Amino acid sequence: SKSMSTSEETSLSPGPQIGNNSTPNTSERATKKVKEASKKVMDTVSTEATPRPRAPSTFKATKYLNRLFHSGGGQKRSKPFALSNLVDSKPSTVVAAPAVRPGQGNLHELKDACDSIVTYFKSDEDIVALGDDSISRNIHVLVRARLCSTLLKLFNFGLRPRLRVSNNKTHRVHVWHFLLELADSFDGVKDTELIKGYDHSMKRFKQAISTVKSVPGLQDLAKGKDDACFRAFVCAGLMDNVLHEWVSLSSVADRTLVAKWYALESVIRSELLPDAVSALEELKGFPFKLQLDYETSQLDL
Repeated sequence: SKSMSTSEETSLSPGPQIGNNSTPNTSERATKKVKEASKKVMDTVSTEATPRPRAPSTFKATKYLNRLFHSGGGQKRSKPFALSNLVDSKPSTVVAAPAVRPGQGNLHELKDACDSIVTYFKSDEDIVALGDDSISRNIHVLVRARLCSTLLKLFNFGLRPRLRVSNNKTHRVHVWHFLLELADSFDGVKDTELIKGYDHSMKRFKQAISTVKSVPGLQDLAKGKDDACFRAFVCAGLMDNVLHEWVSLSSVADRTLVAKWYALESVIRSELLPDAVSALEELKGFPFKLQLDYETSQLDL
């Protein structure tokens, strides 16, 4: 009984007090180990819960491009696309387009206009009626509305912007004014090898200028007089079958005069002029019968 009471007193006796130097028992050591393990677990959870640093924007772009280029439904993706492929890759070789000469577009339009007239004359056996603008309005459209407009663009390309004074008014120069001065320059031309063979063309050129200037009512037009004179001049050249020669006269004319009116990049002073002359030469031989006073005699124009 004495031993039983002693063991009961031992089990019921209070544990060591905090602050005492007594050694902790087994239960306290176990509790301490549990707390340390819990702390490790919490540290691990906290670390895993910490959000990862955001990927740079290039990662998002690469991921988007991967989906864009490899979004074949259920198909095996090829090698992933990387944005660095665009940045670090060598630039591809660019094949330069053939250089287009200044005024070449105007030359193509002129060739198309001439081809249309040639095709028109081949559409019927009665080509005489086809070339008469008093019978067929189609030739009026093909010549005045298309050919003359295209030829005017070609002459206007590279024309130096100049002003002239007439009747105390300032006007912009027109191709027609260049043709007038070109005709006057033929008076002082000497017979040289350069102009050999152009004597007849020069003579007809000057006669056509004089004829157009004397067309009734043409000089009295309030608007578009210079354009109308230019169209009448072209019609005169077609009827005489020398329009292509008249255009080529600018290549044998006084160079100082041509340089005064046209810049170096103009068709008149370029290697494209012979091509323009060849296109107009295709119209030689067709029976054109065009009224020079058409624009003043027709009320609907």
